[in-house]
Amino acid sequence: MTVRKGIALFLGLTAAMSAAVLFATADRTTLHLLLGAKKEGLLLALAVVLVAWSCDTLRFCCFAKAAGERVPLKLGLSLTWLNYFGSAITPMQGGGGPSKCTCSTREVFPSGNAWP
Repeated sequence: MTVRKGIALFLGLTAAMSAAVLFATADRTTLHLLLGAKKEGLLLALAVVLVAWSCDTLRFCCFAKAAGERVPLKLGLSLTWLNYFGSAITPMQGGGGPSKCTCSTREVFPSGNAWP
């Protein structure tokens, strides 16, 4: 499975499970509370997540550049999401780094430089 397919599967499963939980547990008050939420707060939370993803991606790309490799931002973002996903599904948050290293070795780096 490619990184792109894995991320698409992860996002699809996340959306499906979120919809299933909302459908199974929501009632009129839930809808009322969601529609009454402060839009500024939701936009601020979204902005903070986007900034965090950007910082992690730029950090990875800078480490790659220091190792003498060039990583496009799109691949850096994919590897960052892979790191989050791998950390989320493994015990004690331990799987993100090794999965990122494995995918980095396949995509860009020689094995000795794949662990930023």
